[in-house]
Amino acid sequence: MQKSNTVLILRGFVVLGVILMHTSWFFSSGGSENMVALSSMLLEVLSLFAVPLFMAIAGYLFTGRNKHAYIYSAAFFKKMLLSVLSPYLLFSTLYIVTAFVFDGHTYTLGEMVVDMLTGSAAVHLGFFRALIGFYLVYPFLIRIFTKCRESGWLKYYFAAAAVLQISWKVLNNIQFETVWISYLLMGTMFLRYLVYFSLGMAAYYYKKEFLEWIGRSRKFLVWLLIIFIPLVTVCWLEKYYWKTYYILEFICFPLNMFLYTILIAMLFYHSEDIDRKNTLQKRFVLYLGNYSFGIFLIHIFFMYLCTEYLLPLLQITPSMLTFYPLLFVLMLVLSLGSMEILARLPFHELLIGKVERRLLLRRKSGRTNSL
Repeated sequence: MQKSNTVLILRGFVVLGVILMHTSWFFSSGGSENMVALSSMLLEVLSLFAVPLFMAIAGYLFTGRNKHAYIYSAAFFKKMLLSVLSPYLLFSTLYIVTAFVFDGHTYTLGEMVVDMLTGSAAVHLGFFRALIGFYLVYPFLIRIFTKCRESGWLKYYFAAAAVLQISWKVLNNIQFETVWISYLLMGTMFLRYLVYFSLGMAAYYYKKEFLEWIGRSRKFLVWLLIIFIPLVTVCWLEKYYWKTYYILEFICFPLNMFLYTILIAMLFYHSEDIDRKNTLQKRFVLYLGNYSFGIFLIHIFFMYLCTEYLLPLLQITPSMLTFYPLLFVLMLVLSLGSMEILARLPFHELLIGKVERRLLLRRKSGRTNSL
């Protein structure tokens, strides 16, 4: 039976989404409310599916590998150390050193420790607080999920997960002067992605039924996207340009949740369809997916080099349309090149996670072939 590559394909989409998200990140630097800025903002709205999809994949893989991990064990935490903590600590160190060398930022020992503990060494490392949080609560979460699944209460489980996720987002958007509340929100960041992680858990148990339902409901889901994308865009216009109706930022939280849940479902269905064919598209997203974890870790380094040094040297700024595709391609190519090098080092798993050797670029008879 042919091995399913659906998860690897989904991880390839995560790579494209993450790099697109951080490419369009600069739209607010584009100046006035012009077409370049607004188009880039729309790209960012769409590309933000990447982190929710990453968390859904994490839920799928956690359940597949640890579906009976109802208690904490040394073996469970060993997996966490090798797959998450080691790369996180090494790349946190890289970004601290980068800030020191390129920006002249000086750190006290206490500041370095705080950055390491809070995922503050680089902007994207904050997502590791959520991932590590899921590791810490997973045995408790899988017990609740299993009980609800076996009792037919999953709809109540997801309703509760949605309430917790939206509540966390609302509280996180409020400015609290009390320090302990800020630390509490930081420590419970996994709640921000609880629905997506749980969606991955459910997809593992009900993959066939899930895909069949999406296949039957594709037109309905497309119509929902047509409705939700403009609504979310209006919320973003309020946040970055209008700044008149603050309540719209809070309304955006459930809209975001529905929008990215729909996008995850459709990408899951599309990835399964891609996997059934032998096409260039499949080989490309598999190649990206194989390096997804490492690319997620390192691409911000190349984003910094390109936006602070290379593109300004070429006199290309965020107000120019060429800035965005050029930055996207540079980040993707440089990240992939670095992964090809790192994947061949001893103990590369400690740096970039596991990669499948069959998907590395190989040299044969003086030529370089992928796959």
